[in-house]
Amino acid sequence: MKKTTIHRRTLLRSSLLGLGAAVALPPLEAMFDANGTALADGTPIPLRYGVFFWGNGVRPDRWRPGRVGAEWWLDPNEELAPLAASTVRDRVSVLTGFDCQQGGVGHHSGRAQMLTGTYDVNNGTYGGATGPSSDFLVADAWEGATRLRSIDVGISSTGKASSRVGGQVSWNGSGRSAGVELDPSALYDRLFGMGFGEETAAGLEAARRRGVVRQSMVDVVREDAERLRDRLGAEDRRRIEAHLDGLRGVERQIASLGAASTCVAPDRPSRPWTDEGGRELLTEKNQVVADLLAIALACDVSRVFTYQLNGMQADTVFWQVGGEQGAHVQTHDDRGLPEGETLSPQFERVHLSVVFIMEQLTTLLEALDRIPEGDGTVLDHSAIYATSEVADGTRHTIDDMPILVAGGAGGALVPGMHYRASGGANATDVPLTLMRAVGVDAASFGAGESASTRHVSELLT
Repeated sequence: MKKTTIHRRTLLRSSLLGLGAAVALPPLEAMFDANGTALADGTPIPLRYGVFFWGNGVRPDRWRPGRVGAEWWLDPNEELAPLAASTVRDRVSVLTGFDCQQGGVGHHSGRAQMLTGTYDVNNGTYGGATGPSSDFLVADAWEGATRLRSIDVGISSTGKASSRVGGQVSWNGSGRSAGVELDPSALYDRLFGMGFGEETAAGLEAARRRGVVRQSMVDVVREDAERLRDRLGAEDRRRIEAHLDGLRGVERQIASLGAASTCVAPDRPSRPWTDEGGRELLTEKNQVVADLLAIALACDVSRVFTYQLNGMQADTVFWQVGGEQGAHVQTHDDRGLPEGETLSPQFERVHLSVVFIMEQLTTLLEALDRIPEGDGTVLDHSAIYATSEVADGTRHTIDDMPILVAGGAGGALVPGMHYRASGGANATDVPLTLMRAVGVDAASFGAGESASTRHVSELLT
């Protein structure tokens, strides 16, 4: 029997009250060739590129794995324990021995170099980036391939000294940072919502009184989903149902933690995603955003993303692990102590905060790995660069930077190893390597002392 095939961009559609609604589909067997190594029309399975960023570095002595080479998780060190215990550990590599090549002011120099490969001490009060970040360059190369150029999200809304955080991961060609979406409800609307506006409010309210109520995107495309299922095999029918169930689950989580789903978009709460005491619900928010992003990438809404857990110098309070002060403040509790002296009790909370952040990264990677795609998963077809702006936040060190690489880039990356570079290797080599791994023909990355023309050959198959 001839296999039923459908296009990768097939949408579930509805026309409620004459207003178009569409939901993208997850990867289905009918979209791929018989081997699952290409799309049904012969084009390659799309790759994704992502950057995961967290602020204030790590405790270096509790970060570096004891084992070099394959299967680093057999001796992972404490701060990498969540990843070592996860189902995705064989798709995560730990890179050590990579340094920023240019000195500068505190956190600012490290952030600029790790994300853009540039830094000018005269750019602004504390110096800053002067060129584009790697995600921006990949999005440039893939311009027009997807509906959204990139998806830029943030989890913690707290900046330095409890101010509101801004965009600090993606940088354009002029060295200006882009914003991050901190509201999961707004993110959902951008990725999957119908975009009902005020001009339709009266008609929708009348329809609601008649019982025609938009409860969710899932409800209004259900009929089209049923028609499509009749043409597909059992496994694809199961995937569609799981996909719609996943979207409905995210809708419910958003509704229970900060926003309702009604005909007319409700007013946004002034303090969304916090508990009654004003503490950020980071675990819950991270799970929702990770699920939304995974679905969006699987549905080819975009192929590029940045994911900021907490920003540079951010004073996020990680109360989930006993934190009482802002994360940045905690890293400086020992100022003035000689090297080697006993550190403040807060330093244990700094360490526990890093463990917590790695738990959140694990949540994201596992969300990507849960979605099958061809002969692998969405994670297998992604290249994700994870890093911070400093190594040791207390001493503002920018040598031996904390770097993780996740995903397989469609088989281009060697997975699951601890690679330790020698001789003060340039940290900018790493994002250049990942850009090349996803097929971007970049001769170099960065500028000045931080520029790189060399990829890390040990990472590539």
